This record gives sequence, C-alpha cells and structure tokens, in this order.
Amino acid sequence: MSTNAYAMATTAKELDDSYRDFQRMLQIGQRENAIKQALGLLKHDPTRLWNFIRAYTSKEINYRDTTSLVAVNALSNNWKEENDLSFVVHAVLILVNLPKESSALDFYNRSVRPH
Repeated sequence: MSTNAYAMATTAKELDDSYRDFQRMLQIGQRENAIKQALGLLKHDPTRLWNFIRAYTSKEINYRDTTSLVAVNALSNNWKEENDLSFVVHAVLILVNLPKESSALDFYNRSVRPH
C-alpha cells in the first residue's frame, strides 16, 4: 500500500470519527464544541455536513418537533444560495437545544416494527 493511499484511508477514518464526535456533542448539548466541530467539518465537505445535519434532525430529534425539520431545511437551502457560516451555526444551535427523546425511529422501533 502506498503512503498516499494510507493517508487517504486515515483521513477518511478521521472524518468518520469526527462525525461521531460531532453527534455526541449534539446529544449531550456541548454547544461551543459542536459549533467548532461543525465548522471544521464544513471545511472538508459542506455537502456531507449538511446531509449529516438533515439526517440527524430526522433521526434523533423528537418526532413531535417538526419546526426543527423546517428550520434546518431552510438553513440548508439558504447555504446553497449564500455560503454564510451563520447558517451552519444556527442549525447546530437548533440541534443542540432540542429534546432528543422519542425520535421517529425510536417510535417505530417501539410501536410499529414487527417483533
């Protein structure tokens, strides 16, 4: 294996680890750290970050809170028009401060999914 291939594999693993850390920060409400992590991830791949943020909103946030889905989608769309860091920061602040219990996936696993 060449040195370049190894470096690329390491970078991919480091990014995956960074997304896991970011998710943990969102879960436990580490606002400042989550913002710093998001801005660091933004430098690598803005599309991947926004995909993660939108997926997190759908999977981890209380299914009764549809306002956050609309807000994060609007911020993502605004980012596409104007790459302003405030859109990312706003999305992270929304996610950090929302209740995390009873996501749609949790509801499905408890109530709908065949046992």
